[in-house]
Amino acid sequence: MKRKILLIPLVLLLAISLVAIGCAAPTPAPEPVPGPPGAPGAPGAPGAPGAPAPEKISITLAQHNPLPDMQGYKDAERFRALVWQLSDGRIEVNHFPGDLLGDWLVQIQQVREGAIDMAKIPPSASFDPELEFSVVPFVVFDWEGAKAAYQTKGSPAWELTRQICERNNTHMFGITPEGYSIVISAVEFTPMPGDPSITKLKTRVNTKMTEKIAQTIGFRTITMPLSEVHSSLMLGTIDAAFGPTYEEAMMFTDVAPFLYPITFAFSPPPWVMNLDFWNSLTPEAQDIITQAMDQVLERAWIDIIASEGNVKEVLAEKGVTIVPLTDEQMRAIVQKCRGEVWPWAEQELIPKQTMDLLRGFAQAVP
Repeated sequence: MKRKILLIPLVLLLAISLVAIGCAAPTPAPEPVPGPPGAPGAPGAPGAPGAPAPEKISITLAQHNPLPDMQGYKDAERFRALVWQLSDGRIEVNHFPGDLLGDWLVQIQQVREGAIDMAKIPPSASFDPELEFSVVPFVVFDWEGAKAAYQTKGSPAWELTRQICERNNTHMFGITPEGYSIVISAVEFTPMPGDPSITKLKTRVNTKMTEKIAQTIGFRTITMPLSEVHSSLMLGTIDAAFGPTYEEAMMFTDVAPFLYPITFAFSPPPWVMNLDFWNSLTPEAQDIITQAMDQVLERAWIDIIASEGNVKEVLAEKGVTIVPLTDEQMRAIVQKCRGEVWPWAEQELIPKQTMDLLRGFAQAVP
């Protein structure tokens, strides 16, 4: 009887213990292990709570070609589209053609100072006197010579251009081909140095170098930007213009019915970006911009070479007379310019080592 009485308290104690265990809080589940950076749901991954928004970059780009069918305009538009595509819309290029942000002299100054992020820089002493090495007259005469000198990354002329740009607070991407500079005129003349038909002509120039070239041949000179040439020819302020390329001559067919292929210089303007702005970009953004510009420049060299013949045909259709030079006339101009302008350039603008570099790859007189 006593054994039964003792078992009852033990049963009650066991029941109370089981009830207590069932009412206890459940054991917390282990916390999930974070995935690798960038994995869906990982801290900092796109779309994850607290993740930073992708960086947005806006680039102000200026270039002095105003018309959509001109090479600089097309290059800028291709670059804008490629950067947008490669960056998935995170990098936006705002393109200002012609003189919307000032003429090319203003653009040169503002990209160096950072008011404009990016521009195409005509070879001019206004940017750096030594940059006019590329318009020393009659160094190259054909496209093969131009490509060897200016297209290949790391070539002597390419590397010198890069160094000049960097010391002027700009990062150079590469060199675009604008073609050979020629002479357009409202009146006919005989293209021989010192000919009386030349010495009376008021002629536009745009740099110290082109001024010296024109004066050596015998022209009277007036310095002005390209944007003023049309009105000046129309008003008679000038009679002719040094410096347009075949493509740019398309803008003057109604006021300059004569074109003289005195191909005194090849125009190789570099595409540059303000160096401070460039250095502020992430490596990823720099890679995207560089990749886009490399593609643009490769296409530009192909396009400009193919289009030169077509441009000549269009000029003729618009009534422009392309006056061919005889071998005698061309040799006389080349020899006079090499004999007088080259020594002047070495004394006034271009260091001797740079002139020696030019002499090293200069082509023989045709």
